Amino acid sequence: MVNYSNSENKLDVATHPCAIEAIVDILLQLFGLSLMYLIFNEIGKYLIGSKFTPDMLLSLVVLPAILVLKSCGKILEPYFVAVSLNNETLSVKQGILTTFEDSLSLKTVENIEVTTTLLGKYRNYATIRVFAYGAWVTIPNVKDAQNIKLRIEDIVKKSKS
Repeated sequence: MVNYSNSENKLDVATHPCAIEAIVDILLQLFGLSLMYLIFNEIGKYLIGSKFTPDMLLSLVVLPAILVLKSCGKILEPYFVAVSLNNETLSVKQGILTTFEDSLSLKTVENIEVTTTLLGKYRNYATIRVFAYGAWVTIPNVKDAQNIKLRIEDIVKKSKS
Protein backbone atom coordinates (compact mmCIF):
# COMPACT_ATOMS: atom_id res chain seq x y z
CA MET A 1 0.00 0.00 0.00
CA VAL A 2 1.14 3.50 -0.80
CA ASN A 3 1.36 6.16 1.89
CA TYR A 4 -0.64 9.22 0.79
CA SER A 5 -0.15 11.22 3.97
CA ASN A 6 0.59 14.91 3.59
CA SER A 7 0.58 14.65 -0.19
CA GLU A 8 -1.74 16.75 -2.31
CA ASN A 9 -2.15 14.93 -5.61
CA LYS A 10 -3.70 16.44 -8.70
CA LEU A 11 -5.69 13.92 -10.70
CA ASP A 12 -5.70 13.99 -14.50
CA VAL A 13 -8.95 14.70 -16.30
CA ALA A 14 -9.61 13.57 -19.87
CA THR A 15 -10.17 16.79 -21.81
CA HIS A 16 -10.10 16.21 -25.57
CA PRO A 17 -12.13 12.97 -25.62
CA CYS A 18 -14.81 14.54 -23.40
CA ALA A 19 -15.04 17.60 -25.63
CA ILE A 20 -15.40 15.30 -28.64
CA GLU A 21 -18.15 13.37 -26.85
CA ALA A 22 -19.99 16.64 -26.14
CA ILE A 23 -19.71 17.73 -29.79
CA VAL A 24 -21.00 14.36 -31.03
CA ASP A 25 -23.87 14.46 -28.52
CA ILE A 26 -24.95 17.94 -29.65
CA LEU A 27 -24.71 17.00 -33.33
CA LEU A 28 -26.75 13.82 -32.77
CA GLN A 29 -29.45 15.78 -30.94
CA LEU A 30 -29.64 18.33 -33.78
CA PHE A 31 -29.75 15.51 -36.32
CA GLY A 32 -32.59 13.89 -34.36
CA LEU A 33 -34.54 17.15 -34.34
CA SER A 34 -34.02 17.55 -38.10
CA LEU A 35 -35.14 13.99 -38.70
CA MET A 36 -38.28 14.49 -36.58
CA TYR A 37 -39.06 17.68 -38.51
CA LEU A 38 -38.80 15.83 -41.81
CA ILE A 39 -40.90 12.89 -40.61
CA PHE A 40 -43.67 15.09 -39.17
CA ASN A 41 -43.57 17.27 -42.28
CA GLU A 42 -44.29 14.21 -44.43
CA ILE A 43 -47.02 13.04 -42.03
CA GLY A 44 -48.62 16.49 -42.17
CA LYS A 45 -48.57 16.50 -45.98
CA TYR A 46 -50.08 13.01 -46.03
CA LEU A 47 -52.85 13.73 -43.52
CA ILE A 48 -53.77 17.31 -44.43
CA GLY A 49 -52.70 17.48 -48.05
CA SER A 50 -51.98 20.70 -49.96
CA LYS A 51 -53.31 22.93 -47.15
CA PHE A 52 -50.51 21.80 -44.83
CA THR A 53 -47.90 24.46 -44.08
CA PRO A 54 -44.76 23.51 -42.15
CA ASP A 55 -44.48 26.93 -40.45
CA MET A 56 -46.00 25.80 -37.18
CA LEU A 57 -44.00 22.58 -37.28
CA LEU A 58 -40.81 24.58 -37.78
CA SER A 59 -41.62 26.75 -34.79
CA LEU A 60 -42.01 23.61 -32.67
CA VAL A 61 -38.51 22.46 -33.67
CA VAL A 62 -36.72 25.80 -33.19
CA LEU A 63 -37.10 25.95 -29.39
CA PRO A 64 -35.66 22.47 -28.78
CA ALA A 65 -32.83 23.30 -31.20
CA ILE A 66 -32.05 26.44 -29.20
CA LEU A 67 -32.06 24.37 -26.02
CA VAL A 68 -29.60 21.91 -27.57
CA LEU A 69 -27.35 24.72 -28.78
CA LYS A 70 -27.47 26.26 -25.32
CA SER A 71 -25.59 23.21 -24.06
CA CYS A 72 -22.54 24.00 -26.22
CA GLY A 73 -20.73 25.04 -23.04
CA LYS A 74 -20.37 21.33 -22.26
CA ILE A 75 -17.69 21.21 -24.95
CA LEU A 76 -15.38 23.44 -22.89
CA GLU A 77 -16.23 22.11 -19.41
CA PRO A 78 -13.56 19.35 -19.34
CA TYR A 79 -10.84 21.99 -19.77
CA PHE A 80 -11.90 23.76 -16.57
CA VAL A 81 -11.79 20.93 -14.02
CA ALA A 82 -9.16 20.52 -11.32
CA VAL A 83 -9.24 17.54 -8.97
CA SER A 84 -7.04 16.98 -5.94
CA LEU A 85 -6.88 14.11 -3.51
CA ASN A 86 -4.95 13.72 -0.28
CA ASN A 87 -5.22 11.35 2.67
CA GLU A 88 -8.16 13.27 4.17
CA THR A 89 -10.00 15.23 1.47
CA LEU A 90 -11.18 14.99 -2.11
CA SER A 91 -11.65 18.37 -3.84
CA VAL A 92 -13.12 19.15 -7.25
CA LYS A 93 -12.99 22.67 -8.67
CA GLN A 94 -14.84 23.28 -11.93
CA GLY A 95 -16.57 25.90 -13.99
CA ILE A 96 -16.00 28.31 -16.84
CA LEU A 97 -17.58 31.62 -15.86
CA THR A 98 -18.98 30.59 -12.52
CA THR A 99 -16.64 28.27 -10.67
CA PHE A 100 -17.37 26.15 -7.67
CA GLU A 101 -15.30 23.91 -5.46
CA ASP A 102 -16.71 20.82 -3.85
CA SER A 103 -14.80 18.98 -1.12
CA LEU A 104 -15.51 15.82 0.77
CA SER A 105 -13.90 14.35 3.85
CA LEU A 106 -12.85 10.79 3.05
CA LYS A 107 -13.46 9.65 6.63
CA THR A 108 -17.21 9.38 6.04
CA VAL A 109 -17.31 7.77 2.58
CA GLU A 110 -20.07 5.21 2.16
CA ASN A 111 -19.99 4.37 -1.53
CA ILE A 112 -18.04 5.01 -4.72
CA GLU A 113 -19.77 4.84 -8.08
CA VAL A 114 -17.96 4.74 -11.44
CA THR A 115 -19.79 5.65 -14.67
CA THR A 116 -17.99 4.99 -17.96
CA THR A 117 -19.06 6.04 -21.46
CA LEU A 118 -18.27 4.07 -24.60
CA LEU A 119 -15.36 6.36 -25.47
CA GLY A 120 -14.32 6.33 -21.82
CA LYS A 121 -13.89 2.55 -21.92
CA TYR A 122 -11.67 2.91 -24.96
CA ARG A 123 -9.66 5.89 -23.62
CA ASN A 124 -9.58 4.76 -19.94
CA TYR A 125 -11.54 7.51 -18.19
CA ALA A 126 -14.79 7.67 -16.26
CA THR A 127 -16.85 9.83 -13.94
CA ILE A 128 -16.57 8.93 -10.26
CA ARG A 129 -19.17 9.83 -7.65
CA VAL A 130 -18.04 9.55 -4.05
CA PHE A 131 -20.90 9.40 -1.55
CA ALA A 132 -20.64 10.19 2.16
CA TYR A 133 -23.20 10.76 4.90
CA GLY A 134 -25.48 13.45 3.46
CA ALA A 135 -23.08 14.57 0.72
CA TRP A 136 -21.37 13.54 -2.47
CA VAL A 137 -18.69 14.74 -4.87
CA THR A 138 -18.60 14.09 -8.60
CA ILE A 139 -15.21 13.79 -10.28
CA PRO A 140 -15.97 14.25 -13.99
CA ASN A 141 -14.02 12.31 -16.59
CA VAL A 142 -11.00 11.36 -14.50
CA LYS A 143 -8.28 9.30 -16.17
CA ASP A 144 -7.52 5.83 -14.80
CA ALA A 145 -10.75 5.82 -12.79
CA GLN A 146 -10.52 2.27 -11.48
CA ASN A 147 -7.14 2.94 -9.86
CA ILE A 148 -8.45 6.22 -8.41
CA LYS A 149 -11.40 4.32 -6.96
CA LEU A 150 -9.06 1.75 -5.39
CA ARG A 151 -6.89 4.56 -4.05
CA ILE A 152 -9.88 6.27 -2.42
CA GLU A 153 -11.05 2.95 -0.96
CA ASP A 154 -7.55 2.40 0.45
CA ILE A 155 -7.54 5.84 2.08
CA VAL A 156 -11.03 5.26 3.51
CA LYS A 157 -10.01 1.87 4.89
CA LYS A 158 -6.94 3.39 6.56
CA SER A 159 -8.96 6.22 8.11
CA LYS A 160 -11.53 3.82 9.59
CA SER A 161 -8.93 1.55 11.20
